[in-house]
Formats: sequence, C-alpha cells, structure tokens
Amino acid sequence: MIIGIDVGGTHADGVLLDGERLVAKHKVGVDRQHLSEAIISLLQRLVPEDRRRLDRIHLSSTLCTNAIVEGNLDPVGMIVQAGPGMNPDFLAESCPTWFLDGCIDHRGQILRDPDERLIEDAAAAIERQGIRSVGVVTKFSHRNNRHEIAVADRLSGRFSHITMGHRISGLPNFPRRVFSTWLNCALSSRFAQFKEAMEQGFTRLGITCPCHILKADGGTIPFDRASSFPCESIHSGPSASTMGCLALEPSPGDAVLLDIGGTTTDISLLADGGPLLEPYGIDIAGRPTLVR
Repeated sequence: MIIGIDVGGTHADGVLLDGERLVAKHKVGVDRQHLSEAIISLLQRLVPEDRRRLDRIHLSSTLCTNAIVEGNLDPVGMIVQAGPGMNPDFLAESCPTWFLDGCIDHRGQILRDPDERLIEDAAAAIERQGIRSVGVVTKFSHRNNRHEIAVADRLSGRFSHITMGHRISGLPNFPRRVFSTWLNCALSSRFAQFKEAMEQGFTRLGITCPCHILKADGGTIPFDRASSFPCESIHSGPSASTMGCLALEPSPGDAVLLDIGGTTTDISLLADGGPLLEPYGIDIAGRPTLVR
C-alpha cells in the first residue's frame, strides 16, 4: 500500500492506494503555524490498521513555491569566489554578498587559495547581521570543490545552515549555481519546519516505511536527503499535478495543464504526450537556477 500526500498553502490532500485501487482519501485545512496537527489529522484517516502493509509514502508540496511567491524567505549571507573575468557584482542582487580572492581555473587547477582573513571578515559580518543561513560558491566548484569545502569547514558550528554550490548541481554555469545556492539557503528553515511536522506525524502513528518527496522534474528524492536540498522541492506541487494527469490520461497529445491552487496557478505543457522540461534549470524569483 502507498500513501500519497500533497501539502499546499491552504489544504493538504491525501490518498491511500492498494495497488491501483483507491482505498481512502481525505482533505484537511492547513494552518502553517500548526502544520503538524494538520498532518497527523490527515494521516490518521489514511494509515491502514496493519502498518506492515504500508510500503512507502510519497509527498509533494507547494510550501517552498509559496514561500518564494509570498517573499517569506530566510535572510541569507553569500560568500562567493568569482576569480578573474567578468564583474561579479550582479551576483549580489539577491542578498548581502562577500567576495573572496583566490581562484580555481576551468580545468579544476588551484591557482591561488583564498585569504583566510577575508573568510573570517565575511563570517564575522554575517554574524553581526544576525544571519543564520550561509551559501558558499566558487566559480569552478563543479570541477574542484576544495575551496568551497575549506570555507564551509571554517564556518562550521557558527551558522544553522551552510550550503555549498557544488552540492546543488554538477552542471556548469556559475551565476545559476550562485542563485540556486541562495534559494536553497533561503528555504532551509521553512523546509525544516515542514519536515519536522511530517516526522512528528509519522512517529505519533508508528509509521516507519520509506518516505520520498517529488522534485520539480517528476523524479523523487528521499525525504531525509531533501532537508539538505529544499530547492529540489520547488514546483513539487505542479510536478505532482503533471504526473497525475499523465497517469489519468496516458496519451493526451499536445495539451496545457493547469493546477489552480489557493496561492498560485501553475502551468505545464505537454507535447505529443510528454511534459516539456527545462533541463538546465528554470527561472525562479526572477533569477536563473539549476533546478530542473
């Protein structure tokens, strides 16, 4: 048996499936300040009496998408190593940003290590501003991540959340990696609250089966891993709608799919029955990202 849950900005919906047969369905209102109570209420209507029959839980959520649309993002401090080349000032448009010296070239060769005093100055300035979430990105970290790791190690224990750019994606494109890292940091506490609420529900009801959350590209990621990469859950809700339409109508040809929710309306396109994908990343909050 499988439980599927979609947590939106106004309601949470759930179903219990036995193979392809719908066994139960339920909807509850969502109070973002008391999310765990809503999740527990939903799960109580769905969990089978024999917990051993429950194989897995699949989640989708628009919480991160709604946070972006509504501007409810955590303050973030970015530490960036741009190296030689174009003026990197445009990378500081999203949040307070500190630039390091030193660089790694396009082949992954270290040309010069960053000045440790600049790292310490940046960390101290971020602490003075009361910022608890920090992103660290170097230009060619997809080729060599040593500088990102060295900076993150130096910041360890001083901030609640640290994201390194090379962990977000192995694709090139420095600006997209910077903005993706910023988004990941800005969503960290909100996703942590969501994860805590879900896990409280699982624990209360004795649920121990694996749990996965849907990504924007239609794939899934283990819920535990997603807590380190909340940006992967952006557009999780619209992705669920697209996958659901494909399941209900396997060969819809060319089509426009609309998911009209309480906070946003999301649109996806099908060409010859297949969803159109942005493989290198979508624009989010007016910024290019590496979120597929």
